Amino acid sequence: MSTDMPKILDTKPVLVIGFGNPLCGDDGLGVAAVTVLRRRYRLPDEVEVLDGGTSSLGAYEMMANRSLLIAVDAVVCDRPAGTLVRLSGPRIPAEFGRPLSPHDLGFAETLALLETSGDYPDRLSVLGMVPGAINAGEGLGEAVKANMDALVRMIVDEICESGLDPVPLTKC
Repeated sequence: MSTDMPKILDTKPVLVIGFGNPLCGDDGLGVAAVTVLRRRYRLPDEVEVLDGGTSSLGAYEMMANRSLLIAVDAVVCDRPAGTLVRLSGPRIPAEFGRPLSPHDLGFAETLALLETSGDYPDRLSVLGMVPGAINAGEGLGEAVKANMDALVRMIVDEICESGLDPVPLTKC
């Protein structure tokens, strides 16, 4: 086994992971949010921030055994584009009645695998926004851009609820 491979036991207790494809409009909002988070905050050593791309199953090892997992993604529901969404609780169902995210199949499978293997995080929150257009070659839509600061604030609040304090970076 390569020593370059990440080990589950070496991971930090809190993971913020953004999912999405930045080349497909609002689908990239999770990745955009974690990018903004990194630029605006100095995070405690216990917090790890990752770009999960479009494959939550590919990030299984990184999501396993966390004290807090914050997944950030576009969340499909019957609300206007840009509406903020927060799902949390002791367990978010491993299988949803209808698609929750453009990456729902992989995310639902990953949650189910984490559950059955005993690697489910102690706490899980799904934060995001309702996407507008998900078209190849387009950037984020105006509704999502308008609420990006609020989404990043939700992520920070979630980290703070775990007893950790991100520090805003100031411009010189």
